[in-house]
Amino acid sequence: MHGINELLNWSLRLGRIFGTEVRVSWLLGVWMVFEALNFARAQQPAMMLVAFLMPLAAMIIHALGHTAGCRLAGGRLQATTLSIINNLDDIHVPLRPGAQFLAGFAGPLINLSIAGASHVGSWYASGFLASVLAYAAYLNLLIGIANLLACQPFDGQRWWRGLLWSFLPMRKAVQSTLILAFLSAILLLVFAVWRTDFMLLFIGIIAVLATVNERMAVAQGQDPIFLVDPTYVGSAPPSAWRRRRAERDMAAEQEVLDRLLAKVSAHGLPALTAGERKQLQRISQQQKERDQHG
Repeated sequence: MHGINELLNWSLRLGRIFGTEVRVSWLLGVWMVFEALNFARAQQPAMMLVAFLMPLAAMIIHALGHTAGCRLAGGRLQATTLSIINNLDDIHVPLRPGAQFLAGFAGPLINLSIAGASHVGSWYASGFLASVLAYAAYLNLLIGIANLLACQPFDGQRWWRGLLWSFLPMRKAVQSTLILAFLSAILLLVFAVWRTDFMLLFIGIIAVLATVNERMAVAQGQDPIFLVDPTYVGSAPPSAWRRRRAERDMAAEQEVLDRLLAKVSAHGLPALTAGERKQLQRISQQQKERDQHG
């Protein structure tokens, strides 16, 4: 199993782009080969070379979008591995709703923008250039739309959390995103079967399994995207509705704390699960920090 994971995760280092370590997964190469074969079957040999360049270019553009989004959010994209439809990103941004949304949404946004521009350009071009622009529009549209999905391995798993967290407590935002993730994964599977697209079918199966694992991690008190306990009360700009949300979060936090302390009082500390111990430790630390700063 360890050898299989090493094979699936193998990548080649390209270098650094705007301070981001960039690698290329062998899976991206497989995608480019299949794209070239599609053009060969369609008797478009001139487009075969484009198929070996355009997916790489589209994923680099996607990474640049995330780089810009992370910097605007006050963080950085430390490393990225270019892969199929989405990259494997090491994102470091402040744990705030707007920052998480911007860091996640910037990638698909730039692809959708380029898709629109390429589509318009194909109207006015002709011959080989029109074919290249049409292909660029298709690829960037595919990448952009796919990364609107809330399931892994797409960007929606981050920006949907950030968007919903702007209106809900983090715990509910994460739970709502998980529901959207299951729906997204099922939708992707149905679409893949309808299109008889084996690549999308493979990604859809991975999305379902990853979402199941994600739900199990959240149930144990660790969100794999925010890397915190979902009951965490994050910082937010001082506004009336955010203050009300923070008050609701603190009330929910106190309710969880009371329940855990009652369990400890009745059955002792060993009665707590590993996730509950993490919750108790985190809530205690957060209340201590608020007392120190309040």
